[in-house]
Amino acid sequence: MWRSARLFRIAIQYSPRTYNPHRPGKRPMASATSHRLPLDYNVIKNDERYRQLEKEWQEYARNGGTDKIIQGFQAGVVDLLNEIDLASPVSDLRSKATSPPTTEVNSSEKVLHWVDLVLAGGALLGIAHVGYIYALEHAGIRFRAIGGTSAGALAAVLLAGLRPKPDAPAGTALLESLLQMPVPKFKDGAGLDKAVGDCLIGLATGTYTSPLNWLLLPLFPVALARIVAKAGIHPGTVLEKWVHGELEEKGAGTLGALKTKCDLKDIVFEKVATESHLKSLQVPDNGQPLEGLVVAVSADVTTGSKANLSWKRDPAVNNSPVTHSELYWADPDSEKAAQCVRASVSIPVFFQPKIVPAEKGKTIPNAGELAKPLNNKWATMGFSTTIPDQVRFQDGAVLSGFPINLFHVPPTEPVRCPTFGVALSPPREKKKTSNLLELLGATIMTATHIQDIEFIAQNKEYEMLTQTVDDGNVSALDFNLPIIGKYVLFYNGVLAARDFLMGDGNGRPRFDWAKYKHHRANISAANRRGPNNGVGNGSARLAQVVGTPTQ
Repeated sequence: MWRSARLFRIAIQYSPRTYNPHRPGKRPMASATSHRLPLDYNVIKNDERYRQLEKEWQEYARNGGTDKIIQGFQAGVVDLLNEIDLASPVSDLRSKATSPPTTEVNSSEKVLHWVDLVLAGGALLGIAHVGYIYALEHAGIRFRAIGGTSAGALAAVLLAGLRPKPDAPAGTALLESLLQMPVPKFKDGAGLDKAVGDCLIGLATGTYTSPLNWLLLPLFPVALARIVAKAGIHPGTVLEKWVHGELEEKGAGTLGALKTKCDLKDIVFEKVATESHLKSLQVPDNGQPLEGLVVAVSADVTTGSKANLSWKRDPAVNNSPVTHSELYWADPDSEKAAQCVRASVSIPVFFQPKIVPAEKGKTIPNAGELAKPLNNKWATMGFSTTIPDQVRFQDGAVLSGFPINLFHVPPTEPVRCPTFGVALSPPREKKKTSNLLELLGATIMTATHIQDIEFIAQNKEYEMLTQTVDDGNVSALDFNLPIIGKYVLFYNGVLAARDFLMGDGNGRPRFDWAKYKHHRANISAANRRGPNNGVGNGSARLAQVVGTPTQ
């Protein structure tokens, strides 16, 4: 193990990239913390030192030595973690740690800072979320509400289910699940369909495909007909069963059990004293109870709705967001939590849609009735016609790949804790649209990201709250990604979290909770003084306050 750690630490020093996560086009200036650039998978996979490390890790994996691989991953990021120092609070919700001391709480007093967390989709790039979460937990940050789309939903649900209790860290458990995740087996379609699908993915992404698969290409019309009939290649059964097994082992197999694990009633929170110069701008607390929450965002393509899937919530709690599980299950709390993940990760064509209910003869609640007279949550989704017998869910990224608005607090209300967002897509750049395939690709990217982009553009405060993890040139659909490729994403996730909390030395300052609250207070004051109280209006006023353009 120690040989692995030493080799890994040495190899890290010789694989810097020539650009940073924000892609500025030149090497950034040095910062107060030691500056490191993200790892590049295309570089290190051809480096003999990393090939040797991969062989060693593969040997551990074959012989049940996952713990040694975990130690190697952790050894490779220890210097980054040691540079994280929360000199000031990052939230107005704090508590004392009640769990036994661990290396994932970097504070002599074990003070925990609570935030909300939103994780973007990105298929296998979601491995980077584990690194980001691991670094936040090391800094003493814990999570009140967690949500995400697709891979982000998977990470969110596992984070909530694997931790023993809400104030306990789960980073190491998440990392263990990541390393033991049977990714190749998630391709559980019929042999011919799977082979043709692998060829298409290989062509589209440049990833490895077995030469034997190409021999089946003459049967492409047959496979295509089967894929069309089933509305996708892979049933996704293996993935759903694996997620359920991980959660069930930790006592969180059902939505009701997951709800219990996220209950905050035993956490004693200490509200950070408000700075005196902000007191006149503060809005009184709305009196809502503090609620632990997990949300998986999916696309109900049968009714054309964005579905926020969670457990059944107390109707007296009016906290954002509205969740919709009661529309699809008569007793959501008795359903497997893995169903919500499966619904959110249903990548079109790759996975067959998640059908609810799957059993023949069963229907969703109120099937066959008109939705409008019911005056229930269908109305909040804008659906008013006949409720179908069953629905089909596709990947939540079809509608919102980065649902950063999940836990948005209107400008007229105080923010108890910030919503940290973790994106996996680089900033927008000019797309190639010279042929049909390029045009289709650009169209899909625009359709799946525009809502989230517009929300951030209209609510400038989220530029202070979100961070993008560099993907390290890893393909999102490389289901044969070696362990070293997973490490690239994990390392880049840790690095992105460090840069977010401490500043990146290239123009982005460290996250400043006091400054963020000041901005929010000015939005609130401007909205109360102004004739209109819309979110966009408050954001425009924030732009005036901080000198940021609103377009």
